[in-house]
Amino acid sequence: MSIIKGGTARFNGVIFYSEKYISKPIRNRDGTISVKITKRKDISKLDRVINKIPIIRGLFLFINPIIAMWKIYLFIFLPLLVLLLLMNRNSVIASGSSMLALSIIAEWIQSHFLLLLAIILVTFGLICKMTNLGKYHAAEHMTDTSYSLLSSLAISDVSKQSRTHRRCGSNVVVFLFFCCSIFSFFISDH
Repeated sequence: MSIIKGGTARFNGVIFYSEKYISKPIRNRDGTISVKITKRKDISKLDRVINKIPIIRGLFLFINPIIAMWKIYLFIFLPLLVLLLLMNRNSVIASGSSMLALSIIAEWIQSHFLLLLAIILVTFGLICKMTNLGKYHAAEHMTDTSYSLLSSLAISDVSKQSRTHRRCGSNVVVFLFFCCSIFSFFISDH
């Protein structure tokens, strides 16, 4: 069993979690790699429960990068949300409703939830493909697999491992999205 309990890809490195430590290897601008190891805070009961439930763990792993890279998501999705609200503003004014901005946002999210989720997933996928994030995500998988199977972190051993990982939370989230999309065609609220 691996001592690596989880990981997260970043734009310039990865983060690995064990029971007691966090390791942050980062590629510097000059090409060198620096590694910062810190002691991990005690794992809360909530984190233990989340890590045991595959679907919830996948959603949590999906939300963590959004929290860590909130500036990018704010830059991408805030203008999109404003544009969509402006497009729907005419329909709200035409109906004579005097809703508050928050209720308009809540109504729009409720009625366009799958579209919003699809936009988020596609944007995240494009970010992974167009930046180094996808490469570091694969490196994270390869490193964990190499250490789990061979107890080795040698580059020659890591490079032979698969880029996919059986416990990747991203795969679970994408699978759930497609299932929800398919089921939405059969379930109606009318």
